[in-house]
Amino acid sequence: MSTTKKVSKTTQKFLALTKPEQRVVIAKDIIAQLDSKFIKAKRQTYVDLNLKSGTNEFLDVQANLDKVKNCTACAVGSMMICITKFANTLNFHQLEEMSWDHDALKLLKKIFPPNQLKLIEYSFEGSDMYAKSLAENKMNVSSLTSVEKKKIDLFRKGVKGGAEGMLKKIMENVITNSGKFKP
Repeated sequence: MSTTKKVSKTTQKFLALTKPEQRVVIAKDIIAQLDSKFIKAKRQTYVDLNLKSGTNEFLDVQANLDKVKNCTACAVGSMMICITKFANTLNFHQLEEMSWDHDALKLLKKIFPPNQLKLIEYSFEGSDMYAKSLAENKMNVSSLTSVEKKKIDLFRKGVKGGAEGMLKKIMENVITNSGKFKP
């Protein structure tokens, strides 16, 4: 089967799922990518791809994911990698750029309600200025309420394994709650 046909079939299967099912698929894939060391979780890093030598940065990611040795990404960056893998056509250059108007982010926003993305990003990054700027300026969502902040503070307590441990805990929460992040 050609790469194009495989990509098309993957996209069709993914888009046929309900939004909560899509969120669970993304969460499971992120955990698998963390476990395989393909994704290294890092705060304040959107997406940093480690491409194989000689790879054209304008190749389609979905059809050429095998050209990526590994990558470093935050929570939203990890979700963008997965959404690109399952249902979008970005090139490597576009994925690494923080292009919040791109179709892949628009699709991600359709799958994860903006408030969910806000809670995930704040939980991953912590309540620092980076998460606040990202959430308010790039995702057009308000600051955390005092109740949300308390829930996130409790959620973050005792997490082992740094950024990777936090990202896994977030994604496990999404899976446990049938596609909804509930700190």
